[in-house]
Amino acid sequence: MNLIKNDLLDKPYLSGIKIKNNESYKNQSYDVKIKCELKVGSSWFPIIIGIPNNWGQNLVDIYIALEEIPYIPHIDNKGKLCLYDLEGSIIEKDLLGILNQCILRAQLIIEEGISKKNWNDFLEEFDSYILCLPEWKRAKAVIPNLESSKKISYCPTKEIKKQRRKNESYSQYLKRTEVNDYFASIDTNDFKEWGYNNSIKNGLYLYSEAKDIIYPPKIDKPISVEYLNVIFESVKITSDIRKVIRKSKEELFTIFEVKQPNGISNTFGVIIKAPCFNTDSTLELKKKTEIIPLYVERLDERSLLNRTSFDENILSNKEYLLIGCGSIGGYVFNNLIKSGCKSITLIDHDILQSENIYRHLLGRDYIGDYKVEALRKFGERSLPGLKIKTIAEKIQDAIDDCGIDFNDYDYVIAATGNAIVNMWINDYINTNKINTPVFYIWNETLDIGSHVAVIQFEKGGCYECIFKRDEVLGLYDSTSYCKPGQSVTKNVSGCSGTFIPYGSLISIQSSVLFIDLLKKFAEGRIEENIVVSEKGDDYYFKKSGFILSDNYNNQKDKISTIKGNEFKNI
Repeated sequence: MNLIKNDLLDKPYLSGIKIKNNESYKNQSYDVKIKCELKVGSSWFPIIIGIPNNWGQNLVDIYIALEEIPYIPHIDNKGKLCLYDLEGSIIEKDLLGILNQCILRAQLIIEEGISKKNWNDFLEEFDSYILCLPEWKRAKAVIPNLESSKKISYCPTKEIKKQRRKNESYSQYLKRTEVNDYFASIDTNDFKEWGYNNSIKNGLYLYSEAKDIIYPPKIDKPISVEYLNVIFESVKITSDIRKVIRKSKEELFTIFEVKQPNGISNTFGVIIKAPCFNTDSTLELKKKTEIIPLYVERLDERSLLNRTSFDENILSNKEYLLIGCGSIGGYVFNNLIKSGCKSITLIDHDILQSENIYRHLLGRDYIGDYKVEALRKFGERSLPGLKIKTIAEKIQDAIDDCGIDFNDYDYVIAATGNAIVNMWINDYINTNKINTPVFYIWNETLDIGSHVAVIQFEKGGCYECIFKRDEVLGLYDSTSYCKPGQSVTKNVSGCSGTFIPYGSLISIQSSVLFIDLLKKFAEGRIEENIVVSEKGDDYYFKKSGFILSDNYNNQKDKISTIKGNEFKNI
């Protein structure tokens, strides 16, 4: 403790230092509690520094010890400053270093908050301030991609039995029957999609284009009528909105999307108890009995995809044909739906067998299902709004019997890993002069690499051009990492059980390589036909006695690209 005190006494921006062991503050226990004043600019602020037992992982806590919490970013309703996002920060590892770094960070937050320099952070972190409001509740909501106000439906996320239980006190009854979580959407089909079957009521989704910046409500007080009316005055009133308001005598469930003048959109909600509105020209709340804040957890694709690196509009509004739903195809399918791709047609005639599950995306729950159906079920259980069509046929039969037309799709993906099938697809494309781009994906044996070819009919180089002919060896893959002339297949039941040995990791690598190229192609960053090859580990390949090709040995970088004009047959 003396070491800490001596170090802090050397800081000219600290004064009045008092240190105690094993103290608590704001119901939080600390090994060490430090009371002092921190100089910010020309002013001194009383602060409390709490050092927990696990300071190495959670750092230290710093509170502004004022009776009224200042309205600045990065502070909660207990006066504690949010110093660092631990997920993306680099922090000192010794206690004195952590302590000094956190104090300087607190000083900066207060200084920029008082001067309003960091007030844009209010908008970037709007949601977190709703969580600091008293008596807040949660609403999971599928927010429409609209810039207009609509009627919205909502329900509690779990069924509440209103009947009073035997020997249950009234206070216990009120607590048990209080609804704390809601689900909301303008599309009633979403309730079934997300598994909510409780009684549905009508509320409002209100889109408001703010004239001036609307900051979060003050966290130490309930939301006021005046605060809401500033938002209401920028809402365009329709007859549907008036109708919902008129019928909402007991409570009005409302979700706001506020578009700020700087383009940032913020979403939160309220439940207004016993509302009384003036709806003559603008929406104005006249009185209420209570305003309950709603933290809105967005479940719409637009919001969820913001957590990925993909632009939802690049890949999502396209039609995909995925041929082959085995090891490669399964991981490709997973990457497509996780990238926001909704409309996918799956073609594969195989059934998922027990022998497949250690290198397939799917496990034993799907054994005995056609692979296309198994993937459809998996996708629909994982994500909402998918439009998966399945055809349990070979691609040749799907075209002849099921009316599959490559021209109906934005992208065709050949993930069979079978050169004979890929050759047939290539011939079909060329014969019918189909301009739909085709992505061919295949693995190398024993995980030594993976390849993706991006082929368009009108561009130089096709899939068949990848194959060269040797007088002795015959036809061989010129991109292969395995020296031609070696037999790398295995079988477990004669010719019918022949397979190329590789693990799930190389299929994952191939699918990631594919999705990266798909994104680049959609963005216009790939203009020529190309074959992209990624090296894998050669340990097991060499251990099995096989010989690597010159392609593998001479490739210096992990990933290489060959352009169509370099491999096309003349």
